[in-house]
Amino acid sequence: MSEKETIREIREGDVSSVLSLTSEVFSGQEYFAAKRSREFWNWKYERNVFGIPIQIVATAGDELIGFRSFWPWELVCRGQQVKAYQPVDTVVHPDYQGRGLFTKMTIKAVRKAIDESADLLFNFPNQNSLPGNLKLGWKYIGRLPWLIKPLRPFHLLTNLRIRERASPVEIDNKYTITDELLHRMVERDSFDSLLRTRQSPGFFEWRYKLNPFLKYGAFQMTKGSKRLSAVFEVNQKGPRREMIIVDILGSSDLTKELFKALIDIARSMNVDFITTIMTSGYSMSSLKSLGFLRMKRKNLVALPLNLALEGIATRMENWRIVGGMHDSL
Repeated sequence: MSEKETIREIREGDVSSVLSLTSEVFSGQEYFAAKRSREFWNWKYERNVFGIPIQIVATAGDELIGFRSFWPWELVCRGQQVKAYQPVDTVVHPDYQGRGLFTKMTIKAVRKAIDESADLLFNFPNQNSLPGNLKLGWKYIGRLPWLIKPLRPFHLLTNLRIRERASPVEIDNKYTITDELLHRMVERDSFDSLLRTRQSPGFFEWRYKLNPFLKYGAFQMTKGSKRLSAVFEVNQKGPRREMIIVDILGSSDLTKELFKALIDIARSMNVDFITTIMTSGYSMSSLKSLGFLRMKRKNLVALPLNLALEGIATRMENWRIVGGMHDSL
């Protein structure tokens, strides 16, 4: 531990060391039983349709002791494209924690984002990492409102404290995300006033169809000329089974009908509960009559680098947040 610590951008030869470090440190903390393989790395970082990530490492001599990554995003709002990054996969070796490496790596990553002409940084920190974000100047926007629908309440209550890690459940072929559906999912309704992901069939294919670990399905409801799609995953955590709605796309008028259908799909798969973010632009409040309960999970923080976004990105009602904007869902 006497070696001088260095903060620098990642090099190709660092990848195997980063995978080893993250696997070692996160092994007992992660919700999913996922392996941090090179295949997953390639999907997440090298094939990202929004471009090249910002990746910073900390070293002590020849040892890699820290990693900080900013995931690239392209958002749109009021007809303007917004270049954004989201911090993910932050780790410091236990022997070097408490020495300011998180702050040093973050500062270098933010400076790189500025050099890359980024407009905005956003993140979903937990309660432990929230103070570190605020200390570095991020704006606290609020806690994300979620909805949860218990389907098997007794079974759910008896299995709340299961410590097993979750694994994805294979989705029935009738909910397969096909190439045709990829094109039909792109929203035609306007949410022009909201900060939202720049959608394209290529984005949906990369984010949902090609994920090497998580299994996604999709269901689309059509009524006349209107349609509304949902992308979902089902996970098994011990005896408990959950459905997470990670994206909804299309006409808000069909929100309630869509979720009625999703409840039926979940019941057919023996799901214990359904959960979804309350996404702005949709009639999510109508889901109360279907038995969905409101709760708040995770925080949203933002750091506008383009000052024109200061009054937009710092207000929760201006965001169209979906589960698919989290790298771990």
